[in-house]
Amino acid sequence: MSLKILFISRMNADFERWVSLVDYLHDKMEVHMFHAKDLERLENPAMYKVLQKCGVEIQEYANLSWLHRMFLLFNFLARKFSLNYLWRFGQIFKSLGQRSLKLKVQKYLDEINPDVIFITPYPRSNTFDYEAVIHSHDWALKNCRWILSADHGSKIYVEKSTSTPILDNVNMYFASSDEAMKRTKGNDFVHSSMNIGDLKHSVGFMKKLKPYLRDIHLGKSIAIFLPSDISTNVKHREFLLKLINRLRSDDKVESIIVKAHPNSSFASFFESVPEDTNIKLISTEYNSCEVCQKADIVISHPSSVLLEALSLNTPVYLVKSLDNSETLHSYLDLNLPSMNFDEWLNTDSILDIPFSYNVDAFERFAHNTSPKGENRELVYQFLINFCDQKPSYYSVDKK
Repeated sequence: MSLKILFISRMNADFERWVSLVDYLHDKMEVHMFHAKDLERLENPAMYKVLQKCGVEIQEYANLSWLHRMFLLFNFLARKFSLNYLWRFGQIFKSLGQRSLKLKVQKYLDEINPDVIFITPYPRSNTFDYEAVIHSHDWALKNCRWILSADHGSKIYVEKSTSTPILDNVNMYFASSDEAMKRTKGNDFVHSSMNIGDLKHSVGFMKKLKPYLRDIHLGKSIAIFLPSDISTNVKHREFLLKLINRLRSDDKVESIIVKAHPNSSFASFFESVPEDTNIKLISTEYNSCEVCQKADIVISHPSSVLLEALSLNTPVYLVKSLDNSETLHSYLDLNLPSMNFDEWLNTDSILDIPFSYNVDAFERFAHNTSPKGENRELVYQFLINFCDQKPSYYSVDKK
């Protein structure tokens, strides 16, 4: 059986998960990739090297329309020269391009004619942000194709207050944790959702990825990963600025890497960081795996970075920043060294803090103890066992 698979990404996180699956499936099935946003913001050379090795190219959203390519040009010039009127002019081209986007996406999908599409959960919205994903999803539904979904990151903490519903009209959901699996709803699941851990942290994929990660030429370093709310959460902002100053005074620390969250407004925080040749501010020019591999120690708020550092054998220390929120703190099972804000600021030498963690919990979060750590095999088995015929959701009555 030779299935035709299309992976649709909309941001760096799901792009990385799909690259992991492409790496595993490309010699077993026909695979394609479509990035439904702007590739200019997807700076991830290591992942591109893996795709190149697989012989798989990405269809870029902008290539479907010359109008959108004009938008990207004006957007680039506006950022380069800090000219707002160029950005506004580019929005005109973007708006015009959106009018023909649906037909162009449908034509692209008709040409590929995939049996299965993979998407990550997204909010149904009238904004331009998700239109290409929505059109792809609607095409698959109309043409009775399998629609499979997976988390775009590691769901190692979940809000208590509400369930997190998966999008409707999805036939199967590969969850990244037990809590995500239990608390996710889908009206049209053909099969029960399955916890497979985080696709990026397959043992086989991380082993393949490591040689492609670029070096950051610094001395003995501590990496601080900023939370996504750095522009709005005053407590987080003040604490991290104090922590950076605290590390600057530590003679054992040669350099400090400050890595911005990719979905945050970090510019004002970067402007507040003291000018120091030993501080390297990173937005998108290096990805999180490259930062984790370079650092001697990683300091992070609760996020997927905890797993990335552990996958790369880098000690990672937790900032307890969600203790007072309505959250199920699944990540605490990792038993990482953790401190609150005051404890971090009063520690004599951070490099001397003993490090240990719960290996069993890490393996559960990374790949849910899949045989040999290969959670991608579970997805492959689902594809060959079920996807050679139409999903049972598309029965005559339902149709």
